[in-house]
Amino acid sequence: MQITSLPATSTLSANDVLAVEVNGVTYKITASTLASMLQTISGTLSVANGGTGITSNPSMLINLASATAAGVFQASPRPGVTGLLPLANGGLGKDFSAATNAGFHNSIYRGKNLGTSFTSAQSAAIAAGTFDDLFVGDYWVINGVNWCIADFDTYYQSGDTALATHHIAVVPQSNMYTTAWNESSGVGASGGYVGSAIRTNLKAASGSSAGAEAKYIDAFGDSHVLSYRAYYPTTYDSDGVATAGAWTDARVELLSEMEAFGSPIWSAMGLGYEVGIGKRQLSIFKLNPTIQNTGSSWWLRNLRSSTTACVVSRGLPVGINPTGNGGVRPFGLIS
Repeated sequence: MQITSLPATSTLSANDVLAVEVNGVTYKITASTLASMLQTISGTLSVANGGTGITSNPSMLINLASATAAGVFQASPRPGVTGLLPLANGGLGKDFSAATNAGFHNSIYRGKNLGTSFTSAQSAAIAAGTFDDLFVGDYWVINGVNWCIADFDTYYQSGDTALATHHIAVVPQSNMYTTAWNESSGVGASGGYVGSAIRTNLKAASGSSAGAEAKYIDAFGDSHVLSYRAYYPTTYDSDGVATAGAWTDARVELLSEMEAFGSPIWSAMGLGYEVGIGKRQLSIFKLNPTIQNTGSSWWLRNLRSSTTACVVSRGLPVGINPTGNGGVRPFGLIS
């Protein structure tokens, strides 16, 4: 196709003629006729005729929930993504934007480095019970210790005086130091965990091999390390089985078999006195059991017998002589 005649000016008058030669045949049309023809064109140019077939302005907003091709691109004139991506397409098919609660946060292991200090924003999210941007396995690196989030609202509303403060349970990623569980093998006769040397060690002034509670306070601040009421055994029979229990002031404590493994294994549970309020496995050990393995054994607060206490060794619960050295890996509640 060749245009053989065009006016020299940039605009056409009504009487100007356009001549178009196609295959040796010249076609002529006046400007007024061409304008009239153009004015009669209306409607949407279809895809088959070289158009888009769209009657409204397209947008970049992609609706992942759309089941049809026509519904993927929305008319809203802004970029972005909307809708819920179904399970069949690799999504979760559920809106979690309002899932600001302990149950949701206990179900996801993330393992993110949260920095080198516990911030006021993080504390506010815990206090509100929304736990924004905090998940199981996340950790702070403070004073050379990786402090891991192990659980959310672990003891919330528990205790003879209910713990009404939202909180996270924090455990060190590895042992803080080593010490003996007790000074003698008569663990039951000495009052079990409540009367043990290791519990006295936890509450001692901070040192290289003592004072886990003081280390928690130094890392998170005294006002953020919660005190609460726990239920521990107080008396035992000759086999090391608890025969009574009582409510006790608690703060930074050893974990139980139940909290580490989700069930009693070696410990003489004694009508539940050994369980107390620690009645479920912490989420970090449920979602990532390998984190139980620190490379060396660490003490639990339960007795296996009248002469042995429980430890975690290579990811397994065992009982050993309490006068031997084991790792201290306690937990604290942080708000």
